[in-house]
Amino acid sequence: MPVSDNSFNSIIMVQVLHDVYFPDKVIKELKRIVKNNGVVMVVAPYLSAMCGDYADYWRFTPNGLIALFEKNGFKIEHLETRGRFFSVITQMTTRLFINSFDLYNRKILGRIFSPVFLIFGKLAIFLDEKIEIKSNKKYGLVTIIVARKI
Repeated sequence: MPVSDNSFNSIIMVQVLHDVYFPDKVIKELKRIVKNNGVVMVVAPYLSAMCGDYADYWRFTPNGLIALFEKNGFKIEHLETRGRFFSVITQMTTRLFINSFDLYNRKILGRIFSPVFLIFGKLAIFLDEKIEIKSNKKYGLVTIIVARKI
């Protein structure tokens, strides 16, 4: 269903941009359909595992998203990277265990591992918040950008 120009006050797109072959075209389309002075929020993966069996083309650094939006006529209102070093390591380790032991299909084993993953996840978030070293800020699971059409 086609969408008219300047149709929306705001658009939220979560974990989609990495799955499209031409992300630049998507940003141009967002600009076309959001109203003047409208806001677009995009959440895109930064350091994360590739998605299963379907198209998965890109990962976006904060600077990459800034460039993509600014060159397409948006002003950056907010930029944030979520999940730092310990969260990245914990998510990758958790995914390794889930996939290696087929924990989604092995329900009993999955139930055994689940509380362990929860504890390690909470510990990772705690460590990411408490350890204030420069190198910790170079890692991130996702980048969140809020941009205004100008």
